[in-house]
Amino acid sequence: MKPFLKAIWRFFGSMNLTVVLCLLLVTDLGCGYLCMRRHTGVFSPLNDIGLWNWLETYGTSEPSVTAWFFLLIVLLTLLGINTFVCTTERLLVLGRARKNMPLLRFTLLLAPHVMHYAVILMLSGYLCSYLTSRVIPVKTLLPGRPAVIHELGLTLTMEKLELDYFAGDRMPFFQGYAMDARATLLISDGAGFRRATLGINRPVRIASRGIFLTDFSPRKKNGGMKWASDRVDVTIREDYGVYFYLAGMLLFFVGLLLYVYDILYFKLLKKGTV
Repeated sequence: MKPFLKAIWRFFGSMNLTVVLCLLLVTDLGCGYLCMRRHTGVFSPLNDIGLWNWLETYGTSEPSVTAWFFLLIVLLTLLGINTFVCTTERLLVLGRARKNMPLLRFTLLLAPHVMHYAVILMLSGYLCSYLTSRVIPVKTLLPGRPAVIHELGLTLTMEKLELDYFAGDRMPFFQGYAMDARATLLISDGAGFRRATLGINRPVRIASRGIFLTDFSPRKKNGGMKWASDRVDVTIREDYGVYFYLAGMLLFFVGLLLYVYDILYFKLLKKGTV
């Protein structure tokens, strides 16, 4: 490796850099928390319109309010590179010592490194989601009326809407208000049909696409306008980053299993039971 590349590698593999980045992240997130509390309207559309559209509108209209967000992306990228270099260096050292240890011990020692790589993969997935995802504007679904999403070649039909109303006496002012909604959707992609249940915290996944419930009506039982009908508002996101962070979650789970097994194995080894 050339001296210049070695210097860059050593710089990004420095523990001092890790500490500095973590301190900067804490400071930046603290500023971001205050900005988001005071300017909620600037950040709330981010998940609905996508990063690029948000940058062209809200993101650049108030740079003093959104600067922390751009700094956060830079800091997380640097932390990801730093984690990759540190983990790879440690893995190379472990690989050179492989001949002097049993295979089981070597495999168990991989656990923290597997989890570090998993975190990098998940961060890459979220970055990919923000940079490449395509968000379809809000669509309103009414019972029995097909809604064609030309951009994605999908047809959505809401067959049924079920509402869960507040139950209890602790907060009387919520009595009769719907707290959750479940919409049964019939989805056609041109090749076939499938039914799925959409909820506030239960998006529907179709390959790399996600359907999210953003609003519904009626909100109050036996209230509101008599002519108001059942409806749900949905946004649709085409997101290839989901594969990265699902793979990262699976990899993290594998690393965690190895780590737990390592702890239990050596506890039993000390007791002389294995």
